[in-house]
Amino acid sequence: MAKPRIKGAEQIEADPEPVSELKSFPVPEAGYCPHCHGEQVSGSKVGDSKYQVQCHECGLCGPFGRSLKNAVSNWNSIPRGRPEIYETIRTRALHLISEGLGVYEQALDSHKLTDHDCLAIAKMLEAATMAVDTWEL
Repeated sequence: MAKPRIKGAEQIEADPEPVSELKSFPVPEAGYCPHCHGEQVSGSKVGDSKYQVQCHECGLCGPFGRSLKNAVSNWNSIPRGRPEIYETIRTRALHLISEGLGVYEQALDSHKLTDHDCLAIAKMLEAATMAVDTWEL
């Protein structure tokens, strides 16, 4: 463990231990990683009184616990997968964007929009499409 450093007249916290120095414990009861779905996870003691579970594939760390069992319970309580409503919302959003593109094309064909309006609408629809296509929970 690193020693506390003194700065001026006040004592400040020591730098945390490098990850390579943390002691890892196998935690077979821990579920897969909620982010990358990796199964290579372990528990670690962090400091004197905290534990947490970490994924070895993506590095996600779970909430701290007062014991390894508590840290595993906290890890397992992280939601996994997408809610059932996700695909319904995503499909509806893409449909609305598609309708917006159709209206945009009609207005463009009838010359009812200024160049400034066209650019603003195109940017908005592009941003909305990218947001929906990359939406991750």
